Amino acid sequence: MPTGPYRSRFADLNRAQALAVGLLLCAATGMLLFTAFAYDTRPPKLAVPEDDPASGDDFLLFRRLAEHVRAGENYHEAAFREMRAHRFPTGSPFNFRTPTYAWVLGILPSDAWGRGLLMLIALAALVANFRVDSRDLGVAGAVVGGFFLIGVAMWTWDSVSIYSQELWASMLIALSLGLLGLGRRYPAIAIGILALFFRELALPYCLLACGVAFWHKRRLEGALWLFGVAIYFLFLGWHAHEVLLRMTSEDQARSDWLCFGGLKAPARMSRTPRSIRNSAVFAIIDSFSTEQGPAMSVKVPGPMVVCASVTVVSAGCISRPTSLNGLVTRINSMTPGRSSNARGSTALRFPVMPMAVRVDPGSGCGVRFI
Repeated sequence: MPTGPYRSRFADLNRAQALAVGLLLCAATGMLLFTAFAYDTRPPKLAVPEDDPASGDDFLLFRRLAEHVRAGENYHEAAFREMRAHRFPTGSPFNFRTPTYAWVLGILPSDAWGRGLLMLIALAALVANFRVDSRDLGVAGAVVGGFFLIGVAMWTWDSVSIYSQELWASMLIALSLGLLGLGRRYPAIAIGILALFFRELALPYCLLACGVAFWHKRRLEGALWLFGVAIYFLFLGWHAHEVLLRMTSEDQARSDWLCFGGLKAPARMSRTPRSIRNSAVFAIIDSFSTEQGPAMSVKVPGPMVVCASVTVVSAGCISRPTSLNGLVTRINSMTPGRSSNARGSTALRFPVMPMAVRVDPGSGCGVRFI
């Protein structure tokens, strides 16, 4: 088992080449920092229903699932019940996180133990990388490297940190990198694959480490990375199978991820893309009017857009005399499947007339009343 210091091909670069690589990394880091501070990268806020404050709260959902697993309940059964109850989309296996985090927290006596375990992983990652940097860059370089890493590790102090699978995966990746630098390659492989089981976003790291191993002609190390990735995909297939066993047609109607219609059917989105949907609705509203003349029923087909995958998206609207029967009138929200809380007659955006809006995932259709 190799235990010597990890030596990469960067060690063979001359001074000018090493300086060029360093400048390239600094430029990439500066670009990412500029994007983070110059643009609003926060996800759009979703309107929370007044009758269900837990709707859309991912961390609350993850905590409840961990508690159900600790109580001995099946993860997928609990996931379907909680997600249906709080209006989470349940129509695709991609809507469900893998159960690794819930299993880990479920076997521990309490969440405090899970938080302590995550802190220990973060501390081990800091120590391992500090040792590597101090050996290769000196104490000053190790301090600079630790400064960047500690920003992520500090999140482990947050009370909800244990429910973030991304944090578990990132700390495990950091520890795996540190062990690789110390020459502990086989433990590094096991920990890197474990990060993949927490979150599939660790897949690029695993594939990159596999490629580096084969590049340096360490075939056994590369084969172990490939074996771990293959085991993960088997695990992912089992997870998808468990989800599909419990999925109903009502779940599929509420999906906002990729859906598949069989081996010969191409991947499709169960919701019409927002840009196409909005342009279609506005074009239909602008194309006809029943404001003047006797009551009538008008049906106008919407525009058709043909994508590269030969997918046709169409929209239509029917206007006829309608009674709201005392229901509240609102305007369509940019959040698919939800209505805005603003009143249609006072909102400062199109349309400003009272609208009767049918709330349904992937569609929004309004009838104007005079």
